[in-house]
Amino acid sequence: MPLRSALASRLAALTLLVTLAGCVSTPTFAPAAGVRASAVARLRSARPSPLRWPASHRGERDDGQAGNGRAAILDAARGYVPLIEVDVRTGSDGVLFLFHDRVVDDGPCAGREATSLSAAEVAAQGLLTLEAALRLVEGTGAALQLDLKAESPAQLEAVVHLARGVGVAERIVVQCQGWPSFAHLRARFPEVAALRRCRSLEQVREALPLRPELVQIDEDWATPALIDEIHAAGSRVLVKALGSLDDEDAWRALFARGVDVLLTDHAVGMIRELELPVD
Repeated sequence: MPLRSALASRLAALTLLVTLAGCVSTPTFAPAAGVRASAVARLRSARPSPLRWPASHRGERDDGQAGNGRAAILDAARGYVPLIEVDVRTGSDGVLFLFHDRVVDDGPCAGREATSLSAAEVAAQGLLTLEAALRLVEGTGAALQLDLKAESPAQLEAVVHLARGVGVAERIVVQCQGWPSFAHLRARFPEVAALRRCRSLEQVREALPLRPELVQIDEDWATPALIDEIHAAGSRVLVKALGSLDDEDAWRALFARGVDVLLTDHAVGMIRELELPVD
């Protein structure tokens, strides 16, 4: 075979191998055309810390929207907020719905324990089901940060199965207050993003080997050294920045320490005031 023909053949074969190699694997959470990658995919990406993200506390409520409600979630998602924290309760017939307080304080079910409500009563009370909330973030760049108010393996299983059924398991972050729930989530559903709420250095170091996507610590012991340790283990850091910590000066100071995510009542305002990235 002439030398030129041989080189051409080898070049064609090499080109084919490169093309095939590029088809072997795809990103775990590759978005469909026209759909933004979820916050979970971005949490797990190689982009450096700190991310400098807001997490919207019960949704965007600066215009008087009810927390955990449809408008609050939609306004946060439309405002490019990456994480939207909501409170999840389980009703008497297993319905999963968004509600913070233990007791209903108004409406047709006033005075009732929230967990005593049926699906029909949740609807009558005008509360949002978790299924409806999950569908609101479908196709957006947002993920729901789920604060399970009666945290248990059974509730966790129900939440994950619902998210899978809706097709948005890659758009939830399950918040785990206790070790049993966190360990159960990691063992049963390693593909589901986890936030481990830690109240001591010992809890942080216990959690890190299981690689939670987020570790929540308190502002008063969120030192740069500890934040660096969490980052080195492959996790991101969330701090609750409510009340006196929920203003521009405090946000800047916490991000300067290396904190990745701040839980705030003013998420859209934070993006605007600090000119945060929205991709």
